[in-house]
Amino acid sequence: MIVQMVEQSGLQMVVRLDQNPLWAVASLPSDRIGENQPPANYQDFGDYCYAVAERYHGRIAAYQVWNEPNLSREW
Repeated sequence: MIVQMVEQSGLQMVVRLDQNPLWAVASLPSDRIGENQPPANYQDFGDYCYAVAERYHGRIAAYQVWNEPNLSREW
């Protein structure tokens, strides 16, 4: 829906991939589950990024993986 709206507006989209889908988050004793924690399996995050790129092939102008990996809140 969002990608379609961007296309209809004649704009290009840049997508940032930096948080895991909930199914890939490591189970940590924290109330922050889902908040930018490392994946249980790094390959899962790679597979997720690949699936997003494959699904939107030709429709996304660019991808940014992580935003500021030097910050402590970024895994």
